[in-house]
Amino acid sequence: MEAETPLQRAVRHLGGQSKAAKILGRNQSSISEALSRKQASPELCMRIEAATNGAFTCEELRPDIADLFKTLRKAKRRAA
Repeated sequence: MEAETPLQRAVRHLGGQSKAAKILGRNQSSISEALSRKQASPELCMRIEAATNGAFTCEELRPDIADLFKTLRKAKRRAA
């Protein structure tokens, strides 16, 4: 059996695809599509991180583009 991805764990944490879609302001099919691809868009990652109060970070959800999120966080801190 294949290990559960961070995205799958996040969606389960949010109550499943339908509940996650409502919480994240998306439709269920977009959540299903992300799960099928096993990859959330950068925007979806940010929404998941916010909705889970950081229980699932963007870097955990998309380690392949972790540098992008680090850059965005630095820019946000400088702007504050």
